[in-house]
Amino acid sequence: MKIKQPEIGSHLEPGKIETVLSDPDFIVEDSEVNGSTIAGESVERLRIFSSTVKNCDFSNTFMDSVDFTDVVFNNCDFSNVKIEDGSIHRTEFRNCRMTGIQFDKMNFGNVLFEDTKMNLSSVVTSKLEKVLLKDTMLDSTEFHSSQLKQVEFEVCSLNDMYVHDTPFKSCDISRSYFDSITLSKEDMTGCTISSSQAVTFAGLMGLNVVD
Repeated sequence: MKIKQPEIGSHLEPGKIETVLSDPDFIVEDSEVNGSTIAGESVERLRIFSSTVKNCDFSNTFMDSVDFTDVVFNNCDFSNVKIEDGSIHRTEFRNCRMTGIQFDKMNFGNVLFEDTKMNLSSVVTSKLEKVLLKDTMLDSTEFHSSQLKQVEFEVCSLNDMYVHDTPFKSCDISRSYFDSITLSKEDMTGCTISSSQAVTFAGLMGLNVVD
């Protein structure tokens, strides 16, 4: 699946995320951010546009009304972060630590998660469209009451993933792997799976498969 890439200019100025703590109206734009930290803070209206963000620490932060558009996050720590009431578009998360992250009432469009650890994360009451998760750990991740459209899980670990009231129609998990997953028949209708996964799902539903 092809998704739109971030639109970032070639001339970026050095920037810092910490400025938003003293100036709520501050916007990170056309910036190259490296090594910033707002760990453990509560931040409203964090806006990052057309920028690269590397080696930054957002862990244990509460973020409200974020807007990330045309951003590449590389090697950043989002562990145990809660993000709600915001939007993330044309954005990439590469080699990031996102264990325990909570997305609540979020909108995602053309977003890439690659080589990222997202175990124990949750997505609640959110909308995801054209989202690619690649080589990403999603063990014990939960999806609740969300809308997914053209979401692809490519070579991801989905073990013990829990899905409730979140249809996986038009989603593709065929190249990912799991031993156990909780996904109702209604939610999995229309989801693309592999033949080996079909056998696993049959077993989880109590069906006996014979040759």
